Amino acid sequence: MIQESRLKLIALLAGTAIWMGADCVPFPPEPVPDTVVIELANYAEFPVEPWLFVDPVVGVAIEELLVEENWVQIDPLLEPSELATLEFYCTEVGTMASDHAWMYISDTEYYESPDGPVLDQGVDFECGDTITLNFIDDGQVFYTLVEINGQPLPD
Repeated sequence: MIQESRLKLIALLAGTAIWMGADCVPFPPEPVPDTVVIELANYAEFPVEPWLFVDPVVGVAIEELLVEENWVQIDPLLEPSELATLEFYCTEVGTMASDHAWMYISDTEYYESPDGPVLDQGVDFECGDTITLNFIDDGQVFYTLVEINGQPLPD
C-alpha cells in the first residue's frame, strides 16, 4: 500500500514537471537570505560593552556612523564566555562597526579595545552572512577580532 502511494506521488510529480515545462519544477525555490547575523562573543575574563553601531546606508563615514541613533545598546554587558546573537534585516545593515569596546575590570576601571574595522555590505559582507565580533583579552592586550562566516578579516 505504501509502495503504491509512493509510485502514484512520483507519477504525479513527473507529470506536473512535464506539464509545467523543462524549466519549471513543482517545488518552490530556496528562500533568499534576508538577514545579517551579528554575534558578539566575550573571550575576556571581565564583562564587555561592545559599542556596536549599525546604519542602513552603505559607505557611511565613521563620524556619521558613530552617532546615538546608530548605537545598538547591549544591556546588560556581555559577561565572560557569553555569546549574544543579533539578527538584522539586510536593509538595516549597510555599514557597521564596533567602536572601542570596553572591558570593565571594576565599576570605575576599564580598558578600551582598538577601533574595530568599519564594514560595508557588498564590500566586506553580504546579506545572509554572519559577522562575529570576538572580544579577546590575551593578558596583555584587549582587542576585537572580526570574522565573516567564521573567517577572520585580514589585519
